[in-house]
Amino acid sequence: MQKITSRVRTFRKNSTKSEDVLWQIVRNSKIGFKIVRQKPIVIDYFNSKRTFIADFYCKEANVVIEVDGGVHAQQKEYDSLRTMVLSQKKLQVIRFTNAEIMSDANETINKIKQKILTTINQQSSIISKKPLLRERRRGRG
Repeated sequence: MQKITSRVRTFRKNSTKSEDVLWQIVRNSKIGFKIVRQKPIVIDYFNSKRTFIADFYCKEANVVIEVDGGVHAQQKEYDSLRTMVLSQKKLQVIRFTNAEIMSDANETINKIKQKILTTINQQSSIISKKPLLRERRRGRG
Protein backbone atom coordinates (compact mmCIF):
# COMPACT_ATOMS: atom_id res chain seq x y z
CA MET A 1 0.00 0.00 0.00
CA GLN A 2 2.99 2.30 0.55
CA LYS A 3 3.64 2.37 -3.20
CA ILE A 4 0.03 3.37 -3.90
CA THR A 5 0.10 6.06 -1.20
CA SER A 6 3.24 7.48 -2.76
CA ARG A 7 1.64 7.51 -6.24
CA VAL A 8 -1.48 9.21 -4.89
CA ARG A 9 0.60 11.93 -3.25
CA THR A 10 2.53 12.45 -6.47
CA PHE A 11 -0.70 12.71 -8.48
CA ARG A 12 -2.08 15.27 -6.01
CA LYS A 13 1.07 17.39 -6.18
CA ASN A 14 1.19 17.23 -9.97
CA SER A 15 -2.50 17.67 -10.76
CA THR A 16 -3.53 19.37 -13.98
CA LYS A 17 -5.00 22.86 -14.07
CA SER A 18 -8.46 21.43 -14.80
CA GLU A 19 -8.18 18.99 -11.86
CA ASP A 20 -7.23 21.92 -9.62
CA VAL A 21 -10.19 23.98 -10.86
CA LEU A 22 -12.59 21.09 -10.27
CA TRP A 23 -11.10 20.34 -6.85
CA GLN A 24 -11.53 23.93 -5.66
CA ILE A 25 -15.22 23.71 -6.55
CA VAL A 26 -16.02 20.28 -5.04
CA ARG A 27 -13.76 20.13 -1.98
CA ASN A 28 -15.20 20.31 1.54
CA SER A 29 -18.64 19.16 0.34
CA LYS A 30 -19.25 22.50 -1.39
CA ILE A 31 -21.66 20.88 -3.84
CA GLY A 32 -23.57 19.00 -1.14
CA PHE A 33 -21.67 15.72 -1.39
CA LYS A 34 -18.30 14.64 -0.04
CA ILE A 35 -15.87 14.13 -2.87
CA VAL A 36 -12.27 13.03 -2.44
CA ARG A 37 -9.50 13.20 -4.98
CA GLN A 38 -6.97 10.63 -6.13
CA LYS A 39 -8.87 7.77 -4.47
CA PRO A 40 -7.30 4.30 -4.76
CA ILE A 41 -9.91 1.69 -5.66
CA VAL A 42 -8.84 -1.94 -5.30
CA ILE A 43 -10.57 -4.41 -7.60
CA ASP A 44 -10.24 -8.16 -7.96
CA TYR A 45 -9.75 -8.60 -11.69
CA PHE A 46 -9.28 -12.13 -13.03
CA ASN A 47 -8.13 -13.34 -9.59
CA SER A 48 -5.59 -10.56 -9.33
CA LYS A 49 -5.80 -7.40 -7.22
CA ARG A 50 -5.66 -4.25 -9.32
CA THR A 51 -5.62 -0.75 -7.97
CA PHE A 52 -7.09 2.08 -9.98
CA ILE A 53 -6.65 5.63 -8.81
CA ALA A 54 -9.79 7.64 -9.48
CA ASP A 55 -9.29 11.35 -10.09
CA PHE A 56 -12.31 12.08 -7.87
CA TYR A 57 -14.71 9.82 -5.97
CA CYS A 58 -18.05 10.24 -4.21
CA LYS A 59 -18.50 7.30 -1.83
CA GLU A 60 -22.11 8.21 -1.01
CA ALA A 61 -23.15 7.50 -4.60
CA ASN A 62 -20.30 5.21 -5.73
CA VAL A 63 -19.47 7.69 -8.48
CA VAL A 64 -16.00 7.98 -10.01
CA ILE A 65 -15.22 11.28 -11.75
CA GLU A 66 -12.43 11.13 -14.30
CA VAL A 67 -10.66 14.09 -15.88
CA ASP A 68 -9.17 13.18 -19.25
CA GLY A 69 -6.18 15.17 -20.38
CA GLY A 70 -4.12 14.88 -23.53
CA VAL A 71 -2.64 11.51 -22.60
CA HIS A 72 -6.09 9.93 -22.70
CA ALA A 73 -6.27 10.39 -26.48
CA GLN A 74 -3.64 7.64 -26.74
CA GLN A 75 -5.24 5.33 -24.18
CA LYS A 76 -8.91 5.21 -25.14
CA GLU A 77 -8.97 1.39 -25.01
CA TYR A 78 -7.47 1.35 -21.52
CA ASP A 79 -9.95 3.99 -20.34
CA SER A 80 -12.86 1.97 -21.78
CA LEU A 81 -11.65 -1.21 -20.09
CA ARG A 82 -11.15 0.62 -16.82
CA THR A 83 -14.67 2.08 -17.00
CA MET A 84 -16.10 -1.38 -17.72
CA VAL A 85 -14.26 -2.97 -14.79
CA LEU A 86 -15.33 -0.20 -12.41
CA SER A 87 -18.93 -0.50 -13.63
CA GLN A 88 -18.91 -4.23 -12.91
CA LYS A 89 -18.09 -3.30 -9.31
CA LYS A 90 -21.24 -1.14 -9.18
CA LEU A 91 -19.29 2.10 -9.58
CA GLN A 92 -20.68 4.75 -11.91
CA VAL A 93 -18.06 6.54 -14.01
CA ILE A 94 -18.43 10.01 -15.49
CA ARG A 95 -15.69 11.52 -17.65
CA PHE A 96 -14.80 15.07 -18.59
CA THR A 97 -12.05 16.44 -20.77
CA ASN A 98 -9.75 19.20 -19.55
CA ALA A 99 -11.35 21.45 -22.18
CA GLU A 100 -14.89 20.82 -20.86
CA ILE A 101 -13.88 21.78 -17.33
CA MET A 102 -11.90 24.84 -18.34
CA SER A 103 -14.52 26.16 -20.78
CA ASP A 104 -17.58 25.66 -18.54
CA ALA A 105 -16.89 24.53 -14.98
CA ASN A 106 -20.47 25.29 -13.92
CA GLU A 107 -21.89 22.90 -16.52
CA THR A 108 -19.39 20.24 -15.39
CA ILE A 109 -20.53 20.66 -11.78
CA ASN A 110 -24.19 20.44 -12.83
CA LYS A 111 -23.47 17.17 -14.66
CA ILE A 112 -21.62 15.78 -11.63
CA LYS A 113 -24.47 16.71 -9.28
CA GLN A 114 -27.01 15.18 -11.66
CA LYS A 115 -25.01 11.94 -11.91
CA ILE A 116 -24.70 11.71 -8.12
CA LEU A 117 -28.38 12.45 -7.52
CA THR A 118 -29.53 10.04 -10.24
CA THR A 119 -27.30 7.28 -8.86
CA ILE A 120 -28.47 7.82 -5.28
CA ASN A 121 -32.12 7.79 -6.43
CA GLN A 122 -31.55 4.56 -8.37
CA GLN A 123 -29.91 2.95 -5.34
CA SER A 124 -32.80 4.07 -3.12
CA SER A 125 -35.32 2.69 -5.60
CA ILE A 126 -33.60 -0.70 -5.66
CA ILE A 127 -33.45 -0.84 -1.87
CA SER A 128 -37.12 0.14 -1.46
CA LYS A 129 -38.22 -2.62 -3.88
CA LYS A 130 -36.60 -5.35 -1.79
CA PRO A 131 -39.08 -7.13 0.47
CA LEU A 132 -38.87 -6.10 4.05
CA LEU A 133 -37.54 -8.69 6.44
CA ARG A 134 -39.92 -9.26 9.26
CA GLU A 135 -38.77 -10.40 12.60
CA ARG A 136 -40.35 -13.67 13.61
CA ARG A 137 -42.09 -13.69 16.90
CA ARG A 138 -41.72 -16.84 18.81
CA GLY A 139 -44.74 -18.01 20.69
CA ARG A 140 -44.36 -18.86 24.28
CA GLY A 141 -44.73 -22.46 24.73
